[in-house]
Amino acid sequence: MASSTFSPARRLLCYNLVMPSSRPKTLDACVDALRHGLQRSGAGTVPAAGELRAGVESFLGAARESEPQLEVSDVALMAYVARRLEPSDNPVGALESLHSADLRLACACAAGDGRALAAFDHRFATDLRRVHARAETTKIRLDDFVQALREKLFVSPQRRIEEYGGRAPPVLLDASLR
Repeated sequence: MASSTFSPARRLLCYNLVMPSSRPKTLDACVDALRHGLQRSGAGTVPAAGELRAGVESFLGAARESEPQLEVSDVALMAYVARRLEPSDNPVGALESLHSADLRLACACAAGDGRALAAFDHRFATDLRRVHARAETTKIRLDDFVQALREKLFVSPQRRIEEYGGRAPPVLLDASLR
C-alpha cells in the first residue's frame, strides 16, 4: 500500500475538517496548525511554539465569545488564519490585531456550516437592507438581492468570503458588490 503524501500535520488538519467531533482540544495542536500554515505560506522566520502560545490562546478565547454555537475546529480556524497572514507579518502581533470573531464566522461560512450562514444573515440583516436600498438596481427584490449576494460570497468559484482577512471589521457586503 502506498504511503500518504501528506505530512502528519496536514493529515491532522484534514481529519479535523472532516471529523469535527473528534477534533483535538489542545492548545498545542492549534499552535502547530498556525506554525505549519505559516511555514507553507512562505513566512520568513516562524516563531517558536512558545512565542505563539499566549497569542493563540487569547485569539481563540475572543473568537469563541461571539458565536459559541458555531462548529469550528480551533485547529481548522488557526490554519485558516495562517492563510490570511502576510509573509511580512509578525504573527504574534497580527493575532492581537485581527478580528477573531469575524474570522471565525468567515471560516465557518467558508466551510458551509449552516449555523454560520444563519448567523451571518442575522448579523448582517440591517446592512443587507441598507446596501440593497443604496444599490442602483433597487428594482430587484430584497430576497433576490440577498440570494445573489450569498451566491457570490459562499457558492461561486471565487467565493468572496475567502478574501476577508480579518484586518478590519467585515465590510463583506460592500466589497462583494464590486
